[in-house]
Parts: sequence; C-alpha cells; structure tokens
Amino acid sequence: MCALAAIAAVAPRAVKAYDQWQETRRQAWMAQAKAAIESGQEQLPPVPLGVTLVDDVEGKPGQEMDDPQARELQQLLMFGSRTPEYQADILRTAVLEQQKATAIATALQTDRTVAPLAGIASSVVAANLGPAGARSEFNGSFYKAQDTGRIRAIRVHPADANTVYIATSGGGLWKTTNFHTASPQWAPLMDSLVGSIDLGAMDIDPSNPSTIYVGTGEHGDGLPGGAILKSTDGGATWSTPVQLTGTYTSGTSSVTATSTQVRSLAVDPNNSNIVVASGDRAFYRSVDGGATWAVINLPAPAAYNLSATFTQAILGAWDIVYLGTASGQSQWALSGVYGCPGFFAPVRFGSVANCTTVNSKGPTTGNLGDIWKSADSGVTWTSMRVNSKLPTQDPTWGITPDTTGLPDIGRTALGGASNVDPNLAAIYAEGASVDDNNSKTVILFSSRDGGATWNKLGTPKSTNLTNPTISTACTSLDIGHNQSWYNLAVGVDPGNPDRAMVGGNLCSARTVDGGATWQLTSHWLPSSGTSETSDGAGALPYVHADWHTITISRVGGRFVTLVGCDGGLHSSYSVFDITPTQLASWNQPDYGLITHLPYGHGTGDPVLGNARVFYAGFQDNGTRWRLSHTENVDLVTTLNWDQIVGGDGTGNAVATDVNGQNAVYWGGTPGARRFCRPTQSRDCGVATHITDGTEFSNWIRALNPNLPSGDSEPFTLRFSPTYDSASSVISASTFNVFKISVDSNDAFSYTRLTPAGLPGGRNTQLQAVYASPWPYQINGTPTRVYGVVVTGGRFVTLADTGVGTPTLSLSATQMQFNGTTVTGSSSMAFPRVPEDFGAPTGTAVTNTYLGATVNPTPAAMGKLFKTIDNGAHWIPVHGNGTPAPGGGTLDLPNIPVYVVRVDYSDPTEKTWYVGTELGFYRTTDGGNTWARYGSVPAARIIDATVSLNGSLIRLSAYGRGLWEMYPHSENGSAAGDGDWDKNGVVDFRDLIAVSSRLGKTQAMNDNNTADVPAFFQEPRYDAASDTNSDGNLDDTDLGGVIAKFGGTP
Repeated sequence: MCALAAIAAVAPRAVKAYDQWQETRRQAWMAQAKAAIESGQEQLPPVPLGVTLVDDVEGKPGQEMDDPQARELQQLLMFGSRTPEYQADILRTAVLEQQKATAIATALQTDRTVAPLAGIASSVVAANLGPAGARSEFNGSFYKAQDTGRIRAIRVHPADANTVYIATSGGGLWKTTNFHTASPQWAPLMDSLVGSIDLGAMDIDPSNPSTIYVGTGEHGDGLPGGAILKSTDGGATWSTPVQLTGTYTSGTSSVTATSTQVRSLAVDPNNSNIVVASGDRAFYRSVDGGATWAVINLPAPAAYNLSATFTQAILGAWDIVYLGTASGQSQWALSGVYGCPGFFAPVRFGSVANCTTVNSKGPTTGNLGDIWKSADSGVTWTSMRVNSKLPTQDPTWGITPDTTGLPDIGRTALGGASNVDPNLAAIYAEGASVDDNNSKTVILFSSRDGGATWNKLGTPKSTNLTNPTISTACTSLDIGHNQSWYNLAVGVDPGNPDRAMVGGNLCSARTVDGGATWQLTSHWLPSSGTSETSDGAGALPYVHADWHTITISRVGGRFVTLVGCDGGLHSSYSVFDITPTQLASWNQPDYGLITHLPYGHGTGDPVLGNARVFYAGFQDNGTRWRLSHTENVDLVTTLNWDQIVGGDGTGNAVATDVNGQNAVYWGGTPGARRFCRPTQSRDCGVATHITDGTEFSNWIRALNPNLPSGDSEPFTLRFSPTYDSASSVISASTFNVFKISVDSNDAFSYTRLTPAGLPGGRNTQLQAVYASPWPYQINGTPTRVYGVVVTGGRFVTLADTGVGTPTLSLSATQMQFNGTTVTGSSSMAFPRVPEDFGAPTGTAVTNTYLGATVNPTPAAMGKLFKTIDNGAHWIPVHGNGTPAPGGGTLDLPNIPVYVVRVDYSDPTEKTWYVGTELGFYRTTDGGNTWARYGSVPAARIIDATVSLNGSLIRLSAYGRGLWEMYPHSENGSAAGDGDWDKNGVVDFRDLIAVSSRLGKTQAMNDNNTADVPAFFQEPRYDAASDTNSDGNLDDTDLGGVIAKFGGTP
C-alpha cells in the first residue's frame, strides 16, 4: 500500500513534467514553422512525433480545442504570399468588380441574347444556408449554444442603444437596429465590397455616428491588411482603402512603417478630423478624417532604439482608451510592445529577435510591453515604462509570494471609463508575459487617476479569485493561459469604474470592488463538469472560448455587457449584479449573424439520392451538420446547424459507391481524421449514440497506422471521394497520399498510394486532393485518376487501376507564362474527355487538367491555367480581353483562386467554376469570358462542389457561411434532353426526376428567401427535364422522357 501511495503521489508530477516537455517541443516546432513561412517556404515542417496541434488544457475525452498558432501558420499558406500593397490592390479590384457586376446586370436587363452577354447571362440566385443558429452543440458533452464567427470590435450608437455594429474576422461589418429585442435582425454592410473582408478594428464617430471607420488585417488570422476604409452614410457606401503607412523619424533619418494589421481605432470625440489607429508596425494619427496618416514617435527606453544612430524605438501598438477632455484637448492611453533593436515588433506570436541585451527581467526572448498617455489629443505621449510606473517595474516584482518567478509584461489589453476630469479616469489592464512562445497572463492592474499611478490587482499566484474552478482550466487569474498572445480583452463599466471584466481563452472574470476581488463569470464548456467552482455554487454559464473584445454600454439608460469572441457575440444584462455569478444570464443575440469561417464542406449529390446531407468544418466552431426541414420545423428559426465535433473543423467529404450506397462521412480536425458510417442506430447528424446504456461517439477517430517515419498529419486535412466499390476517399499527409476505406464493422484501412513519396520529394500543398468522379480507360484498363496539389507551383497525378501502386506523374514545370513562374498552387480539376480541353486525340487525362494559384502574378498571366501536356506548357485561361459593359473586360480578375471545378453536365466541358477571393465566377466558353455567378457575396470561396449532373452547387464562403444554387433551375434556351442525371442514357432515374417535379415551374425558383432557402423546396424545377422548354414541368415533359426511355438523349 505504501508503494502504491508513493506511485500515486509521484504520478501527477510525472504527468505534468511530461506535458511541459511536450509543450516545449511544440513551441520549438511553432518557432521553426514560423521561420519557415517567413523565409518564403511553401510548407510547414513535419510535426514531431507525439506533438499535437491542439492545446488540450482539460484533457477530457471527446473534447476538441483550437490551436490559433498552428491555424495562423496554415492560413498563411492557404491564402498565399501577400504584401500589404497586394492586399490593398485586391480591395481596389473589389470596387471595380462590383462596378462591372452592376453594369453587366443593367445590360442584361436590356438584351440577354447579345454576345458576349449571352454566355454569361443567368438568373440563378444563390441561397444562404447559414449557419444562422444551432439546436445543440457538442464538445465532449452536449450544451445549448448558438455560435457565429470571430468578432474583433463592437460599438453601440451613442444616441440609440438598439443600433449596434460589430466588426468580424472574415465577414466584414454587420449592423442591427433592434438589438434590445428578443431576436435582433442583423445585416451585412460590406458584402458588395468584399464579403470576406478581415476586420481587426472599428469605431464610429461619437459626434457623427453615420461616420464609421474600419481597419483590415486582424491579429491572429494571418492575412495582411493594414487598410482603413471609411463610410459617411452608416455603412451604405465605403471610401477607397487607405493604407496605414508612415515614417519613424530620428534626426534626418526615417524608417517607413507599413502595417499589416489594424488592432484598434478611435475617433476623437472633440474633433472628428482626428482619428488614431494602432498597427502592428506603429501607432498612427490622422488629422483629416482618415485621408492621410502619420506615424507618431513614442518614447521608449534607450536600449530599445532601432540602432545607435536611430534613437527611436520601433513598436507594435495595441489598445487605445479615451480618458476624457481637459482644456479642450482629448486625453488617451495606449498599450504596445517594442521591437528588438534592428527589428520591427512581431506581427504574429513569438519574438523576431533575441532581446537578451535589453530585457530587464524575465525570459531572454520576447517583446517588452509599455503603456503611454497623451494629454494633447495624441500629438505627444509619455511612457509609463520610461518613468518606472508599471507594477512589474516595482523592485518587489518577482520576489513577493504573488509574483515569484513571473516575467515582465508584453502584449497588454486595456479598457477604460472616461471622466469629465481625465485625471480621475479609470484604466484596467490585462498583461501577458513578455515571451509569446511561453505565453500566460501575468498580471491584472489598474490606474484610477488617468494613468498617473498604477496598482497591481492580481496575478496567477494571488488568492483574490474567489471562485476558481475545481478543474485545471480556470484556477487562477491567468485568464489567457498559453493563448494570452492571442486572446485578451478588458471592459469597464462607464457608469461605475469599480466594475470591470477581463476575458481570456477559456473563462472570464469580473470585479465589482475595483479589483480587490475577482469572480469567474463564464466557462467555455459548462456541461463538461469542468466548470464547477470551488465555492460550491455550481457550473459557470456558457460563453464561447477566446475573448477578443468587451464593450460595456449604458446608452439611453440601457445597461448591457457585450462580448466578442471566437464564437461570435454574447451579451449579459446581469453579470455585474448577481452573486454568485453562476446565476447570471448570458445571451447570444446573434441568430442570423452568418459570419462563420468554413474551411470546407461535405455534401451529398442529387444523382446519388443523398443531397440533403450537408455539413462543414469551421474555424473554432467545430464540425456542424445541417438540420433537415423536419428538424427545423420543431424550432422557431431555420438555417440551423448542430455542432457534432468541437474545436477547429477542417475538410469534409461524403463518400459512397457509384450508386450512392455504403455511405461514409468524413471530417477533419487538426492532425486527425474522423468518420461516421450511418446506420439504423447511428445518426451522423448527432454527436453520440447510446448502446446498451453506454454513450459512444458517432464520429470515430481514424488515426493512420501507416504514416511513415518523418511524415506527419498537418493542421488541415482534406478528402475527395473516389466513388469506387469500397466508398473510398483519398487524403494527404505532409508527404504522402492515402486511399482510405471503412468496412461494415467500422474497421478502417489506409492504403499508401505513394510508397516512395511524392515525385521530386515534393510536399503536398495544403493537402489539397481531387479524385475525378469518373473511371477512365487508360491503356485498355479501367482507371481512377487523382490529382494532388504540391509545392513549387506543381501538381501530381495518380492513375489507380486498383492493382499495385498507382502510376505517379509530376507536372513537367511549375505554372508559368512568358517566362514568369508562380508558386502557391491551390486547386486542380480534370475533364471527363481530354479532347474537350483541346488535347490531341488519345491524350491521357493525367496530362490534361486545370491548375490554379493564390500567389501574386502579372495581370497578363492571371491565376488560372490549363495544360494538355502535363505541365510542359501552361495556357492562361483567365479571359481573352473581351470588353465588358461599362468598361473593363470580361476577364477573371487577377485575384487568388482557391478552388476550380468543371461542370460535367456541359457536353462541351467549357463550363467551369472558380472560387476566388472576391466570390464565385463562371465561364461557359472555356475561359474566354467570365462573370460572377449566383449573386454570391464578394466573399472568399474556400470550397466548392458541383453535383455529378451539374444541377446543384454548394459553396463554403470564409466569413459568410454556406451557400447553394441550382444552375438548371433557369429555363434553358434549348429544350431539355430528359437526361437529368447526365449519364448518357434516359433511364429510371430520369423518369423519377421528371415525375417528382410535375407542377414545378421556373418561376418558383425566383421565390427564394433567406428563411425559405432552396434546400427546403426540393425537388425543384430542372431544365434538363423540360423537354419543350416552356418553363413548366407537366405531362408533356413526362411524355417526352417516356418517349426516350431506354435510349440516348
């Protein structure tokens, strides 16, 4: 017994030591991966054995957590190499594309038959399918929630408490004018500009609330921005983007600082022409309403000067707080971090240089934080650190019991309550550790005299958190944990500065006594058993993980706390007034706020009889399943998607055999694959099932037993169904491609298709794979063909006969035109018949495909190419310069292309679709002319699927959720041939198709609304069954199909 007791006592310490060792290895890999990306490499290094890409703080079975570090690095690859100038050019292109779309729509109203408009004319309108809400969510346990995409800033109209604006990551700016009702109605304000615009900051002019400023490029997303856009009509129209750039000065020398992130914006309440902005490269000020910007030199310790001769520190700015007005001048507080000598401050987590010689305390790496104050409307500033006023500069810091071993601060979040006397303004601060690679929240502190003095309010080692959780998640005031570099937020009650709130990655805490004591107020998984607190008051209420902004408003006598996090918008009217805080109520007033960030979706196919299956993986909002019409009838609202797996969801696919049988649904989480095989006892739209009294997950992990040494499973996992007899999918690791199948007993098997690795030692690029849905005859043998996107601007094709190792072929060269080459391959697609792409008779399909890139290219080159000789030559297919109505051309804009698909229902195979940075485009003439298709917002289309018969398209729009459209729902110019499934024979499927649609008309397709989408109106009118082309499916069409039954169309 003594021996067992000794082992039990040692075990927790051993586990903790092991976890710390693994976290050290993980951070070392993160630093290596970050260096690789910043050096221009196209792939992340292999993940070391045993290291996971998920921060598993709780370690509960079935729980999934996000990993913003790995996610950010992966997105830098996904979205391509971008400078701020390139990103600004994309925004300018968005304006031109919107003008072109308007001109085309006007011209089509006059005459839809005049060339070249006849080829692009379309009345198809996409339906937004949400997610707008959820019936339930699951992450290790079930809970009630209704999450949306990440929110970076919240503002309440200063004269109307019901008007609220939110700035989102990926979904642009949204507005409601009835916030304090049971169901606020939200509207996007930037869809016509750039629906997937990544906002990092936003403010409204207190003196003229119709004037709104937004800043692009948010911390933690990886996409550069740094542009300021302005609206003077409440968001109806927007100015041309202005890049946030300026120069630091030292004597006669200067250093240009162009920011890629806008982290905070503020309009001076006393002078609407003065606007201040925090960027990752500098702090900026405008005196002409945002038309131009200047860098403001901020004081810093001399050790942080850029060089011995350039006596000015280069810094990254963070939060801005308005303190009040004195003598007609606005006073402000600002937080930020210094760059190491010779370097800018880091854009992403981690240090860009070793600051050993200048850091006074703490780790030998990291970027030291500071707080500044201005008393003259932002012209000049004083440094708290220079004047030794920060609590971490106290001689006792690191010595007292509550600070022992704690480092100095780096990134610091601020919140404040202004005062008529700014010398009495309250500022609260939440300080992260100086080294982002070993991130934690090290101190809460405040000033109650406008920044003159500062007081320590708590640390991870203090004892004034009165209700810590029993579990390990939130046991101290280390609110941000190891994600403090990513998510910190502070809010202060403007009517009572004794009341403040701080947020981090898993929990939040309030104070009602000026910081003397703190109480946890929310938890990320309330039903898991880990949110119980030590005071015995029960489980904390739910608010999604990863807090980024807190706004506490008292406009018009309406008090409310608003929180923006990775799960969208949360609000509470009672969180400061109720004790214990477990009794406080948190709401999610975000139904209809369709701002999710999907990475990819899985969908059924109408030809295979499973079109109602639709699910998707989302950034930090898990894998979600589209509810059926029947399930939605039981709810007040529609467009609901239940979360069936938590954390980050990635790629997905529905796999069946060629007849739509033996279905297996696949989904990805960072570094891991899951599948669900639907059976009578297993509903894949629900997270778990119960058998013999025991609860089991419906989505089974399928870890790869054949992963070679030195290979790894990356953050993003993708799948493509092969439609073979085993209902297989292909999926890629870092260096290999596998075919995966599942048998009737849920036993899964991995077949390595690349036993010698990829040709040329290439890495897979974003694990993008594509299996052509058709078998081909190659050398007289039935063969399935797969494509793999690899590094270096190249592609690999695999010819799989089902016997032995597939034949692999690497494209001869990388994508290029007129001597200019490009990397950043993103997607590929095969024709059904190579000759349809202009290939000579007998050309193998493995030599004939489309390829796309996301990286910058010259306009004459474009970003979409065709090859008919396996990359020996590349033909740009972005357009031939055909003039467009109103000016410009009908070319595909020179913007990132994420996905390309061929419409196999077009017998000429000249109808292609591409998902781009600015929406969804179609060509019907093999790439000569292009136009936006389906009235989809100018959003970032990450994934697209086109059904086997071309009648259904589904899209994943990053920041704007999921969409679908029915291309055959508009009446064709020619009579339908009756071959609904496009298999070349008029058969039983075609007869069922027309019979089930009798009475449907083309006009019915014009009645889509957001609440009654096309999804609920199936089966719809389909032009293929309209044999007399009158827009009405009736007995005449039925007779037409019967007359052809058994024959060819």
